[in-house]
Amino acid sequence: MTGVDADILAGPAGPAVPTGPPQRVAARGWGSHRTIASAIRAAARGGLVTISPGVYRESLVLDQDVTIIADTEGGAVEIAGHDGPALLVRASTATVRGLTIRGSQPREPAVAISGGSLTLQDCVVSSGRLVVTGWAGAQIAGCHIHHGGGPAVEASGDCRIRLSGCVIEDVEGAGVALGQSSSAEVIGGAIQRVTESGVHLAGAAAATIVQCEVAETGGAGVLVEGSAALLLRASRLRDLTGDGIRVRRRNRPARRTGRSPDVRRGRSRRLHDRPRRRQRAIHRGRRARRGAPVPATRPRQRWRAQQR
Repeated sequence: MTGVDADILAGPAGPAVPTGPPQRVAARGWGSHRTIASAIRAAARGGLVTISPGVYRESLVLDQDVTIIADTEGGAVEIAGHDGPALLVRASTATVRGLTIRGSQPREPAVAISGGSLTLQDCVVSSGRLVVTGWAGAQIAGCHIHHGGGPAVEASGDCRIRLSGCVIEDVEGAGVALGQSSSAEVIGGAIQRVTESGVHLAGAAAATIVQCEVAETGGAGVLVEGSAALLLRASRLRDLTGDGIRVRRRNRPARRTGRSPDVRRGRSRRLHDRPRRRQRAIHRGRRARRGAPVPATRPRQRWRAQQR
């Protein structure tokens, strides 16, 4: 475990203690595995995998608890996805630290989390997006996400994400987009040089943004649509093309009046006005019996009043 810090296992929620013998990956030289996928399969549940510097052209699928750490003393550790996401988390509690993750297409996910939870620390994500769906959870700390298609970070379903000290920049689209019932906390960091909104909230999503800088956007700094909720504190919005904060709500539904749609559109009032005409005729009849003058009415209505 050369080059791994003493507190390398400390995550945002506290230290993670790996189980079983560590598995070491090296593209060349000393190492028990040549691919990261084989090391993950050999690791015990909750085990530790360390990776030597190099470029690993593979797509990883994490469906068991594991901690993956890059030994960056001799250079960068890069995972280049060749088909689909470079890193896919389906059902596990995984921790990944120090990796450079490069997607296959800028508008496709480079990191996808569809189940379980992922803690991503001090990583670089490029040429792709980070997507969280379903009931999954993600904690992204100290990461650099750049040169991808937007949204750079996208959350949907009922997932929860936390971005802490991350930099999102040079994105063709929105920086962070939340939809449906997802929620996010953005603490510190910056969202800059994006072609659309810095943060886009839609549906019933909720976001808390604290001490974050949103700059040089192609749209609004923060765009809120639908019934989404936003809490923005101690943040800076600068050099924006659109508004700092823009809220777009749906139009309120038409007030119910008891009339049929045809009546509201003015196509037919005869059915709706029949009880009202009946009441007017009764009122005229009563006035006639008392000897009071009867207002001028149509001939048929006058005849009815006289009959009463």
